[in-house]
Amino acid sequence: MPGRLHSPAVRRNARVLHADSYQHVEVRRGRQGAEAHVADFQTRIAAATNAIGGLDQITVGGASSPQMYVLHAPHQVDIRKGDELWTGAGQRYRVVVINQTPGLRQIIAEYIQ
Repeated sequence: MPGRLHSPAVRRNARVLHADSYQHVEVRRGRQGAEAHVADFQTRIAAATNAIGGLDQITVGGASSPQMYVLHAPHQVDIRKGDELWTGAGQRYRVVVINQTPGLRQIIAEYIQ
């Protein structure tokens, strides 16, 4: 029918957008318990695989691989590798990689429990 999405396309897109959410994010910088508020912004956070080709990788010891997420940050926001990102929903992430390209600033972050 006109105006309706084809079912296989909907199922395919649902897999691609798994764990995607729009969040208010607060950037904090510092050390354990002494983090200072740096900035905040709105962005979408989506789960990513740990096979992030072409970007810096870190190895975390333990039995499970880290949970990696990708988000975009505005260029005017002061954000650095190692900063913590706190969401209004109570999740925390640590910035692992900042990928700067013209018109796009992609952040790869590890979920902190």
